[in-house]
Amino acid sequence: MNEFWIKVILNIMVGLVVFIGFWIFLIRRSGWFNEGGFIYEYFKTNKKTNNKNKPEKR
Repeated sequence: MNEFWIKVILNIMVGLVVFIGFWIFLIRRSGWFNEGGFIYEYFKTNKKTNNKNKPEKR
């Protein structure tokens, strides 16, 4: 593998990290993780349904 392809792969990886970090920043700023937010409510309802489907341990 020559130097060019190593730089291409590194640039793609750095770009993905920056892209994902940017979206996480925007989502946190908009309040999706706070109570009443989209992601908070989604995981809250998921947790309730998962707990209902589990058998009781005795």
